[in-house]
Amino acid sequence: MFANAAKFNQPIELQTQKVTSMYLMFGRASSFNQAINFDTNALVNATFMFAFASAFNSNVSFTTTDRLTSTSLMFLYATVFNQPITFQTASVTDMSLMFNGAQMFNQAVNFNTSNVEDMSSMFAGALTFNKPIDFDVPRLRFASSMFSGAINFNQNVSLRTTAMLTYTVGMFANASKFNSTLSISNTSAVSDMYQMFLGVAF
Repeated sequence: MFANAAKFNQPIELQTQKVTSMYLMFGRASSFNQAINFDTNALVNATFMFAFASAFNSNVSFTTTDRLTSTSLMFLYATVFNQPITFQTASVTDMSLMFNGAQMFNQAVNFNTSNVEDMSSMFAGALTFNKPIDFDVPRLRFASSMFSGAINFNQNVSLRTTAMLTYTVGMFANASKFNSTLSISNTSAVSDMYQMFLGVAF
């Protein structure tokens, strides 16, 4: 809707109660920095919503998000974004690349991850991110590159209920400061750990 609107930076007042997809809504809206307050009762897809919105650092307020299934790439290279995430994630299945390249993001992530299957590159290149992770992930399969290049990350990571976890390739690759407790409850199904700690100086 506002994708590639390079100069747009006005308040948004829309009736969104029936909107199911906000895919790429503010993608590459490089000047946009207004608070978001949307009725998201029907929202399913928030993929790429603020991707490359390089000036965006305002509050994101969603109402009920019971139907939301994808936050993949939501803040991809939203390079100055650093606001709390308060919307519910109980139905989300895909969080891959959610904060990839969000260089200033450093907020607690108290997410309900009970249905998430993919966290690949979730915090990759999140250069400032340094908050503890404690996720219950009974459906998680993909954690490849999850913290890759998160060069300041050095907090405990607890992934609970991981019987379905399959890929941890490059999970901490080049997260050069990481030297904290890593607890993955079950790795019996993991088939590929290639370069999981590449560039990490324990």
